[in-house]
Amino acid sequence: MVNGYIEKVLPEKKTVSLSNGDRITYDALVIATGSKPNKFGWPGQDLKGVQGLYSKQDLEQLEKNAPNKNVCKRAVIVGGGLIGIEMAEMLRSRDIPVTFLVRETSLRNGVLPKGESEMINEHIREHHIDLRLDTNLKEILSDENGKAKAVVTDRGETIVCDVVGLTAGVTPNIDFLKNSASNWAKGSR
Repeated sequence: MVNGYIEKVLPEKKTVSLSNGDRITYDALVIATGSKPNKFGWPGQDLKGVQGLYSKQDLEQLEKNAPNKNVCKRAVIVGGGLIGIEMAEMLRSRDIPVTFLVRETSLRNGVLPKGESEMINEHIREHHIDLRLDTNLKEILSDENGKAKAVVTDRGETIVCDVVGLTAGVTPNIDFLKNSASNWAKGSR
């Protein structure tokens, strides 16, 4: 087992190049790098305190950003999927108030019948989560240190917060392959 980051795939040499300069050869390469949160060009999406929950590093970052309600007074989660629900549950277990922005008119209504979807809405509200349905993120505001301090919704509301969870879907985590794109395009494998 190697703990490191791949910077480049060299398919013609059946080798991967690591960030520390080491190279590892392979017979067959399986790319299983997980995913990263979707970002849709929201102003402020790259501020400190804005994160997803898709990797071990994201979990570690959440531990730093929101260890308790003294450090994090409120969190806003954007996106009504299962990862958003999981993040809300984690934050509420620390007694951190959570506002949940969901663009749909009811949680999980794309995959559940109306009654069951409404039951989930009610369950979330019963657990003291401020559920805002049919509401989209417009922008994330920064404090003087480059950290998230509030979000603005498409309804004109400004919600003060210390952490913003971006859980509006995922994209494959394959950025390192962009360095190798020319090799792949040439048909080398």
